[in-house]
Amino acid sequence: DYKHRDVLRAVPGGTYGQPISGAITAGKSANYTFTYTLPDQFDLKNVYLVAAVVKNGTTNGQREVFNVRKAKLEATTIKIVNASGIEITEAITVNGQAGNALNEAISKHIKVKNNGTTNMNVKVRMERVTEAVGHQNNYFCWSGFCYNSSQLTPSAIVTLAPGEIVSDEKELIAYVSGHITTGTAPIFGGNSSFDYIFYDAANTNNFATIRVNFVVQTPTAVEQGFMLNGMLLEPVYPNPASRKIFVKATGLQNDTQLEIFTPQGKTIATYPLNKVENGQVALELPKLAQGVYLYRYMSAGKHSKTGKLVITQ
Repeated sequence: DYKHRDVLRAVPGGTYGQPISGAITAGKSANYTFTYTLPDQFDLKNVYLVAAVVKNGTTNGQREVFNVRKAKLEATTIKIVNASGIEITEAITVNGQAGNALNEAISKHIKVKNNGTTNMNVKVRMERVTEAVGHQNNYFCWSGFCYNSSQLTPSAIVTLAPGEIVSDEKELIAYVSGHITTGTAPIFGGNSSFDYIFYDAANTNNFATIRVNFVVQTPTAVEQGFMLNGMLLEPVYPNPASRKIFVKATGLQNDTQLEIFTPQGKTIATYPLNKVENGQVALELPKLAQGVYLYRYMSAGKHSKTGKLVITQ
């Protein structure tokens, strides 16, 4: 009763593939056409195309696979698009600078469109491709909810009518903060790639995949923190958080406060940072809905730049 998940049926490009002419340089495009006639008994929804870029040598040990992509042969009705509704088919590279926790985290907003003729319930899952040291604190938001790096296949659904593009409030936002803590030293920088797969909840064979490559630069000490009245304050942690956050007390002045507010500017809570224990201040958060909030430090009538605080379950 054993059944193969995938069975190789044909190699239209030949056993060793189609040689790419000329020198290989970054950004180079190579286009080739192959022909294969599918047998009548093939079910299109079960047929996939697999393309690979391989470095060939004179022996098997000298061959190296550089990249592989898999795509459905059957046309899908989920399309990944930009804000103007134009389809995106290539991987996205995001360059940025990530600091301690979520301060200056880099992100990418991604939209999808229902290109079919009936309503569709769209779900999403994330797959790690490569993950740099320090990037384990990645997360994404979908349908107004945010999920940490252990929640790769959330249950949230966005219902799209025919021709509808997901709204700004419910679109996918992918984040990488570029931070973990080893002892007391934050680790930054590096490159990470993640695949985001959008699929029809009623037909998982109807899906679209986008790869996001995060290129994270290492910030300076001043860029990592919050400058305020001569103080260099560190971001709150952990981030994402659920019910409690911490602030390192180094350099705090007596009147320093932390304010948490919504992206619309509504204040959620204000905390005096005067109860220091073991070099930090512990703050109990009110019960907050999942999502992205903002925070800033205040002292002597002035306030710092704004940081992001993600609340998860």
